Amino acid sequence: MSVYFKENPGFLRASLESIFNQSHMPDEVVLVKDGPLTPELDVVIEEYRKRWVDGFHIVPLEKNVGLGRALQIGIMHCQYDYIARMDSDDICYLDRFEKQVLFIAQNRNISVLGTGIMEFNEQPNDMSSVKILPSSNAELVKYAGKRCPFNHSSVMLNKAAIIAAGSYQEMPFLEDYYLWLRVMKKGYEFANLPEPLLYFRIGNDVIGRRQGWGYARNEMNLFWRGYKEQLISTGNFLYATFFRLPLRLLPKKALSFIYHRLLRQQTA
Repeated sequence: MSVYFKENPGFLRASLESIFNQSHMPDEVVLVKDGPLTPELDVVIEEYRKRWVDGFHIVPLEKNVGLGRALQIGIMHCQYDYIARMDSDDICYLDRFEKQVLFIAQNRNISVLGTGIMEFNEQPNDMSSVKILPSSNAELVKYAGKRCPFNHSSVMLNKAAIIAAGSYQEMPFLEDYYLWLRVMKKGYEFANLPEPLLYFRIGNDVIGRRQGWGYARNEMNLFWRGYKEQLISTGNFLYATFFRLPLRLLPKKALSFIYHRLLRQQTA
């Protein structure tokens, strides 16, 4: 987990609480402080450090380096072969780790395992929609050429595979997608559990952050680099140019409709 100064202390507490209440407890939690934090965030982190003295490892960075670099540093501080990702404003289902660990124990060929997510606004009982992605490696390899194949904060990763692919790198807002493409090129296998095991917070203007020229430029940079590095095909690069780019330039209401009505399963 990476935390920076703009995070909400209440959201962070809920996220950490969901980790510490897992039916299958992690052997360690590595939290990267991406630069100086607010006193309120430090209070929350210290509270959980005291609750789990031996297993809660804090990696403080002198300055903010961005999510990609912070996660790269965090991975190098992880001691075990498999790493579960978590964002500081999302909430795990209580059996998330148990189900992922069991699946990986039975499928050692899988290097990245994601899950579905339940999207919510401010509280988990204020559910908006469900996002379920393809399950098999063959489906995900095909899917990854056009869209991100994982819900990032739901994944469990094979540390060796991630390092072999170059780990997280700088790619604003899309660090995970760029990593999955490189892991895929190395021949490692993917899977998703076809059920939601994470509450994903969308209330904090998530659509606004994925709309406009700024995000469109970041996305085109990803696809251009992916094309140059032979991570995606010419056809998928053209798809991104003529379909994804115009989507990012739609008004927020129109983009929100596409996300929540056409690309998601509604909860009610």
